[in-house]
Amino acid sequence: MERLVSEDHEVRAIWEFTGHLDLAAYYENIHSVEGRAGSTAFDPRLLVGIWIYAYSKGTGSAREISRLCEYDPAYQWLTGMEPINYHTLADFRSSHKDSLDQLFVQVLKHHERRGSHHA
Repeated sequence: MERLVSEDHEVRAIWEFTGHLDLAAYYENIHSVEGRAGSTAFDPRLLVGIWIYAYSKGTGSAREISRLCEYDPAYQWLTGMEPINYHTLADFRSSHKDSLDQLFVQVLKHHERRGSHHA
């Protein structure tokens, strides 16, 4: 899995960034219970990371992201090569649109600050 993307690939930086965010609000609506029937609840950190990475690449379509998760190494690295149905992505996006947009702005600001230090 680790060989899918280089150590300095931007998807790793996005994953690292999401690990420092307070995502408690994203976890509030998870109702899955281990051992009970139902669909798998994907970790909100993963879904946030996927959407932020997709936005950074100019992709805003849940269907396209779902397809990318099947063959694009960066998405495969994020998901651990697990498929994600586009409904899951679309539902998460529609439930959290405003906060995802704010997170993307934070990522851009963070990236700009990091970039200015390297110049």
